[in-house]
Amino acid sequence: MVDESTRSKMEELALTWRSGVPNNKELFGTAMQVAIERGIWGEGSRITKAQVLSELEYTLGQRQRAMQTNPRNATAKQHVAVLTQLHDVVALDVSQDFHHVVF
Repeated sequence: MVDESTRSKMEELALTWRSGVPNNKELFGTAMQVAIERGIWGEGSRITKAQVLSELEYTLGQRQRAMQTNPRNATAKQHVAVLTQLHDVVALDVSQDFHHVVF
């Protein structure tokens, strides 16, 4: 057992392993990545709000970097907007009625 801050950072680190190489493939390969994630989160365990937020923040960061690299990238802008809305919904712990999210 570790404190929540350490656990959160470990989860964040595990997410970077998914695309930690230039070609955006898993750093250790799919099978090893799955084994690492099961070791951290447990096999068949329920996904926590913290895990979802961590995934969203990581993906949002990637899209924001893509948008900074190419400010005219309309797809990246749209992804950032949608991911931000989704993050806010999850963070607020509101109903799973997502019909207000604009795609």
